[in-house]
Formats: sequence, C-alpha cells, structure tokens
Amino acid sequence: MIARLGASAGRADRVVAAVVALRSELREKGDHDTADGLRGALATAGVSVRDTADGPRWDG
Repeated sequence: MIARLGASAGRADRVVAAVVALRSELREKGDHDTADGLRGALATAGVSVRDTADGPRWDG
C-alpha cells in the first residue's frame, strides 16, 4: 500500500510539473489570462507557484 501511494505521488508531481511548464510557455507567448487560470487551478489543488529569475518554482 505504501509503495502504491509513493508511485501515485510521483505521477502527481509529473503532472504538476507539466502544468507548470505549460503555464510558463503560455506566459512566454503573452497568454497571461490562461497562465493565470492555470496558476489559480494549481492553487486550488494546494500547489503554490512562484516565478523566479531561474524559472517557476512550485511546492505543494
């Protein structure tokens, strides 16, 4: 059971990383409204995104 929960957490991390990367691409293209919507959806799911000079950082 614990191993299965760990695997699920790894998949969730990969999904969040993909959404954060998509958000970054949208910001680069100037689609700030959609990028902000993704940030809001991540926040609702308990994920905090911070934009830094080295790119976005997230935790949650």
